[in-house]
Amino acid sequence: HNEAERILAIMEDLLDKYDTDADYSHSNNINTMDRIIFPQLPDVPALPADGYVKTIDNQTAKKELVKHFGHMQRYAHAFTSVILDQSLHQHRSLRDMSFAQDNLKSLLRIMDFVLTSELGGSPDVSVINELNNLPYNSVARASTRRYRRAACLRQCVHGLRFIKQLFSE
Repeated sequence: HNEAERILAIMEDLLDKYDTDADYSHSNNINTMDRIIFPQLPDVPALPADGYVKTIDNQTAKKELVKHFGHMQRYAHAFTSVILDQSLHQHRSLRDMSFAQDNLKSLLRIMDFVLTSELGGSPDVSVINELNNLPYNSVARASTRRYRRAACLRQCVHGLRFIKQLFSE
């Protein structure tokens, strides 16, 4: 939970750094353009209006952690595409995005530990298999690359907020 908060703060700082006009949807859910650019991004449920997710038992926590672990794997994969875009086009925010991805991978290691050691569960390997079969799609237009970066950050921030709320005491 604390690690998710720390990484959420990093992602929100990144979100503040770039031009959000490139992301014309600003929604929590995936839209048609996102699906074309990022087929791997998950739909994350909206947080309740009061921002509070009901208390959950260990069995529910295990099920939710498996699901959201898969979501975080999808975000990490999406970051790889963004980082490849930025490497190929020598974008100035490459270092920031690499830093964000490294932090996301740290959160994945923690989630994996909690899931396997604390809750006796295991990640859904079908997510990994699916992601390994998705090719990198190069994007020629700078505006589409900006949108892809924005969609990746937006969805990751939303997913982290959901995890933070879900696993808060």
